[in-house]
Amino acid sequence: MSDYGIQFCIGYRPPEADPATTRTPAAPERGGYCATFEISEATARRDLETLANLGKLQRVHGGAIVLTQAPPESPILQRQNEQTDEKTRIGQAAAALVQPGETVFLGSGSTVLEAARALRGRRGLTVLTNSLPVVNALAGAEEITLICLGGMLRESEFSFIGHITEQALAEVRADKALIGTRAIKPGRRPDQ
Repeated sequence: MSDYGIQFCIGYRPPEADPATTRTPAAPERGGYCATFEISEATARRDLETLANLGKLQRVHGGAIVLTQAPPESPILQRQNEQTDEKTRIGQAAAALVQPGETVFLGSGSTVLEAARALRGRRGLTVLTNSLPVVNALAGAEEITLICLGGMLRESEFSFIGHITEQALAEVRADKALIGTRAIKPGRRPDQ
């Protein structure tokens, strides 16, 4: 089945369309898709089920919706050299939210690394992290208790992930968490 068929079938709207209409379900048995491709309703349902199994769409009552997937993230070693002034300012602003005596979780990522660097001179903090760059930035810092969460190393991010990391997280509590994201597009939910 062509991408056009998928898009037509599930009510796809191009990215510049109104976000409120991007999840328009389509009902293949109501004519359009079946008539356009001269297939039966049973074939349309099987096609949708196959695409759902491939993770391309999600079945909903009366049709399906597109499941968009973000492109792979570039490695941290590359990203840490991009938009450095902005990341430094964001990191400093995030670090300013952390108060003495607090326990803070620092996730992985180049902007969170800048927050870690801004916290380095602070006193009386406990830092939990799964990020090797954060560990390196805070190692040896006086008055900061550093707790490293182990697990499987994610090479591109130099962070620990997986079951062991999840178990370690279940055993600790943080007052705050600083977690980075690649980007947020205005007018869209963070999961889109």
